[in-house]
Amino acid sequence: MRSALRFRWCTAIGLRVSALSVLILHLTSAGGIAGGNPPFILQWGGPGSGLFSASNNSLAHSPTGEVYVLETGTGSERVQLFTGDGMFITRWGSFGTGPGEFGPLTNAITCGPDGSVYVADVRIQKFTPMGAYVSQWGSYGSGDGQFAGCGGMATDAAGNLYVADEGNDRIVSFSSTGSFLGNWGVSGTGPGQLLNPFGIAVESDGNVLVSDGSPRLQRFSALGAYLGTLATGGAGEGQVGCCPLQLAVDPDRRIFVADWQNNRIEVFAPDGSFGAQWGTLGTGPGQFNGPTGVAADADGNVFVFDRENQRVQKFGYVTPARPTSWGRIKAIYK
Repeated sequence: MRSALRFRWCTAIGLRVSALSVLILHLTSAGGIAGGNPPFILQWGGPGSGLFSASNNSLAHSPTGEVYVLETGTGSERVQLFTGDGMFITRWGSFGTGPGEFGPLTNAITCGPDGSVYVADVRIQKFTPMGAYVSQWGSYGSGDGQFAGCGGMATDAAGNLYVADEGNDRIVSFSSTGSFLGNWGVSGTGPGQLLNPFGIAVESDGNVLVSDGSPRLQRFSALGAYLGTLATGGAGEGQVGCCPLQLAVDPDRRIFVADWQNNRIEVFAPDGSFGAQWGTLGTGPGQFNGPTGVAADADGNVFVFDRENQRVQKFGYVTPARPTSWGRIKAIYK
């Protein structure tokens, strides 16, 4: 009798341990505890291809699925347009200060919800989706509607444009036709202050994400009210290296950071918690050597410009890690 009871007790314990092990394995493989690298899909460019140079390139993704690559700092500044699978469509631009030309401080590109393309140096130039020049506004300075180096740009759902004015430590906003809407920001390293803002993205609720040279990642309202800090400087999970150069938000409101100093892409959940990361220094698929640009499409695919490797890499949907404790595991099992 005792042997039978002991056998049933041991069997029950064994089944519970086995089930718990299976649950842990499931959570881990599904991105629960450890998360996982997104599937590598394809790449285009690369050293020797002649397609890109090793410059501070940034990306923009169009509402219809195309990818724009802004090439800067080489004396042959230009925009190149590709399909989402890397097929070349067209290019435009050259070095200069005239309409349709890009000067030495060219850093940023973004697309509006209507497909319009905006490129910034010490002014904003607006183009059609295929690169026809439309208009321009802005100049170098610290007055309303001026910039002292544009670090990044982003548009909201209404088409309004937000510009990270790196030299003046502020964010400047315009309508889609160039009307000045306002600016906000206080220079410094305290909460809600800005020090050389560079990366910028607008979330679906209108809140604005800004990375700066502190380094850190902060969230603000559309009018500049400080809402919190998502990441501070460092190389650990949920930290960012010096001057994250570009930010992106996908349809699930997940936030992607091109952490070029740490050769990785980081993902944050909509609530600002750390979700996942991938990338190491190297030349293989999923490796990076100075990622300077990141963009996400409507399907959650992620595009990364890998500067020193002179290529664009495309990845599939990223499954973020979910913080998991033993208590949570036991609660799920129970």
